[in-house]
Amino acid sequence: MIILSNPLFSPCCMNRYKEVEKIGEGSFGYVVKAKDTLTGQLVAVKKVKLRHYGDERANPRLSKEVFPNHILREIKALKLLDHPNVIKLHEVFASEGGGPSLAMVFELMETDLDKVRQSLEKPFTEAQVKCYSQMLLRGVAHCHANSILHRVLCIHKEILQNRI
Repeated sequence: MIILSNPLFSPCCMNRYKEVEKIGEGSFGYVVKAKDTLTGQLVAVKKVKLRHYGDERANPRLSKEVFPNHILREIKALKLLDHPNVIKLHEVFASEGGGPSLAMVFELMETDLDKVRQSLEKPFTEAQVKCYSQMLLRGVAHCHANSILHRVLCIHKEILQNRI
């Protein structure tokens, strides 16, 4: 496959990861918690389905399945970044399970900021706000230092490792 010869992708396969549970779903695919069978490490695997473009009946040569451009940009950006406040992308590979897709293997985060907020009986303390703000700003600053602009910061997308 052409995809596997691209330096953004690793020659791995989904057989290495044993699915534990589904943890999220979006318009481009879904995320599962999985166990790396080689290391025993828990990871998050984001599976992005191919998008079908063109009318296969009208012109089969022009009909094709492609990955959304923003996913390829996300992969390229995450491969460049290495910072404690930016999620770590371990590897990317083509996956055929459930139809052609791309699998992105991330470090597993325990929760997101919105879930933490919802679980509290009281609002965040000043110290917590400062801590979360510092983590967020340090991660964004690292992105900017590497010429990467984060376009959308949503509370439910800010995922947290228990590092406080």
